Amino acid sequence: TWTTIYTAIPCRIGDETVSERQGDGSVRVTRQTVLTLAYDKDLLQSDQVVCNGRTYEVAGVSAHSWRTARRATLVDAR
Repeated sequence: TWTTIYTAIPCRIGDETVSERQGDGSVRVTRQTVLTLAYDKDLLQSDQVVCNGRTYEVAGVSAHSWRTARRATLVDAR
């Protein structure tokens, strides 16, 4: 069961392309969904995010978040 912590807070969800060089010299390109919200909002890897009726699980929270914003990688919770 989930408890609602925040509702209607300013945030941005968008796709980001990530390039990763493999050991054989090839480059692997993947897309990931990233959530950006105010730095003072508490967000844990065990949380879920609902935006526009779509539910995501938090896959990771950036340890290098800026003091103005917190970023997290999301995965679809279907």
